[in-house]
Amino acid sequence: MVISHHIEKNICVISIIGRVVGTEVSAIKEYCGAFVGDENIRVLLLSLKEVSTLDSAGIGLIVELYKGMQKREAMLAICNPKESHQKIFDMIRLNKIFSIYATEEEALSDLSE
Repeated sequence: MVISHHIEKNICVISIIGRVVGTEVSAIKEYCGAFVGDENIRVLLLSLKEVSTLDSAGIGLIVELYKGMQKREAMLAICNPKESHQKIFDMIRLNKIFSIYATEEEALSDLSE
């Protein structure tokens, strides 16, 4: 698994390559923790473009990051979900809780306003 990030204005884009599953969740949580607590970050944007597998632990991590951002009145959004990931978000109605964008460019355009 590879995790990277870049910051555009006050949006932190976190890209994950690999699997977001039970054994990998703690590393992702640790990596993202600094950004969740950073008052200069208004939006945490998770790019799932290169995520091959997303299990219940991965979903739990996304919800936990969302709650962490909500505590300081910031937001979490997702971009580039695969069709299988989008179906999961739709089925458990997470698409009603946070914004999901087809592309990173679309997300940055909308969230930068």
